[in-house]
Amino acid sequence: GLKLDRGWEKSASWKELVIVVHGFNSAPEELTALVEPLRRSGLPCGMFQYPNDQSITESAQQFSQELKQLAARHPERHIALVTHSMGGLVARECIENTDLDPGNVHRLIMVAPPTHGSRLAHVALLGDVYEHLVAIPLKKPGSARILGPLKDGLGEARHDLKPGSEFLRRLSSRPRNPKVAYSVFLGTRAPLNRDDLATLRSQVDNASDDNRVVQLIAPKLRTWLTDFDEMVDGVGDGVVAVKRGRLNDVEDTMLLPFDHWLIGPKSEGIKKLQTELLARHMRHYSNLDE
Repeated sequence: GLKLDRGWEKSASWKELVIVVHGFNSAPEELTALVEPLRRSGLPCGMFQYPNDQSITESAQQFSQELKQLAARHPERHIALVTHSMGGLVARECIENTDLDPGNVHRLIMVAPPTHGSRLAHVALLGDVYEHLVAIPLKKPGSARILGPLKDGLGEARHDLKPGSEFLRRLSSRPRNPKVAYSVFLGTRAPLNRDDLATLRSQVDNASDDNRVVQLIAPKLRTWLTDFDEMVDGVGDGVVAVKRGRLNDVEDTMLLPFDHWLIGPKSEGIKKLQTELLARHMRHYSNLDE
């Protein structure tokens, strides 16, 4: 649900309430690099937490209910959404679907949104296995480890994130919300270069000569490795390719040298991202003064 900072309602009503939305196989506490600079600047903040593996539509419906309740209690408050990865798709489904739009969102800042999907969604199931069978603390009882994935969702989101999915086609067919100012930040730090990708393709070809299992999956692997910009430095962030992150009609789009996991909050790329996030909010206050 929606978790707002204690005492946020005491802030001036003209201040935007910033709500951070996490992505796939993530949680709000992993986005301190995004939210802490905003808190330090005096902005009231909050976070939306949801079962990140369920369908994006379900998550957007839950988010819409929370925001509508917030609008009923605080109709004067403008909401700014700062999203990471799949959180941007949850937010867009919420504000661009006229049945869900709560009407109180005035700004959407998306960091690393998989606007047109990600090739890594095809292997996202491996992430779920790791999350629930390895990353969950062993001190939890066996029943918690087994039931955890059910509470978290059954992996529907990874299907939504595949390029060309039904969900992405439906989302792309809608216009932007005219009452919302959009911003997109895309990362360009990834673990491979073009030569590395060529080497991987060669290794697949060599392995398929002697291994029948590899022969079965080799055609799909070759397809992925032919267009795997998600993992190529300079054109992807390790999960989202720049070309698959862009959103039509959004002029405020910026490429910065950060990776998808926002590792290293003291890195130049993250510092620049934090500066640009604050600048968008300061621009809002300048417009109010005018």
